[in-house]
Amino acid sequence: MERRILGVSIGMSILLLAAIAAAPLQPAEAQPARWSLDAPFIDYLFGYPFPFGPAWWHPGSYLDRESARYVSGEPANLTFQLVNKDCSGRSEEPHVERLGRTWLSDVAPIIIRADIINRTGFLKDYYTMIGRNVEGYGDRLIADWELTVYGYCTGNPIHIESVTVWFAWLGIGKAQNTTARIGKTLEALDPISYILGGDVNSSLTLFTARFAFPPNVPPESLETPPTLTVRMKYPSGFTYEYDYNPAANESQTHLEIWGLSSRWR
Repeated sequence: MERRILGVSIGMSILLLAAIAAAPLQPAEAQPARWSLDAPFIDYLFGYPFPFGPAWWHPGSYLDRESARYVSGEPANLTFQLVNKDCSGRSEEPHVERLGRTWLSDVAPIIIRADIINRTGFLKDYYTMIGRNVEGYGDRLIADWELTVYGYCTGNPIHIESVTVWFAWLGIGKAQNTTARIGKTLEALDPISYILGGDVNSSLTLFTARFAFPPNVPPESLETPPTLTVRMKYPSGFTYEYDYNPAANESQTHLEIWGLSSRWR
């Protein structure tokens, strides 16, 4: 009896091994690194009307004002900005921009933006505008200009499906949350477009979530910065979730690019 059972067991093991060998191999998909997103918390807006777009926002014009105070047990509108700053590649060829017969006053903002973005690491380096055939008209100068940018970032778009807002409060945490449906694809920041025209709008989105503050939150905990759980679809087609703390490690220079200044820096 023992010999027959052993024979059956060996036979079943051989069949199982044969089935495994015949089955097609399924590739394993490991979760990739967290996507490079910035999430500034815009805590000055509670229904305040404003024109959208970094061209209208001067760093510090709103966000450094006294923050509106939240109240335990009452709801509030929380406004955030998401920015795709993916830099998974860099251009090997320099970008040369030539501006013929352009006023110095029109060139100056381009030089300023080149310096700002160069300090963030989105460029490896740049050569300041070179003026040729300079002519003066009173206190105005016009010339032919040339700007060369080296090693600027290139990246991939990312599709943001939704964002869940919560606070890391002791004993409450993610149990109290609110979710905003985004459904928007953000292009990676284009350093050249930013330098030439200050354009970052295709790389960011603004959203507001209404959050009900629990009545049992201690008043001293109301200053805790929020956490965002961002659900996004990667270029590979897979969907992942990651937690982000709004601009927790962001520099003032980065926030200048998005047109913001933040108390959570």
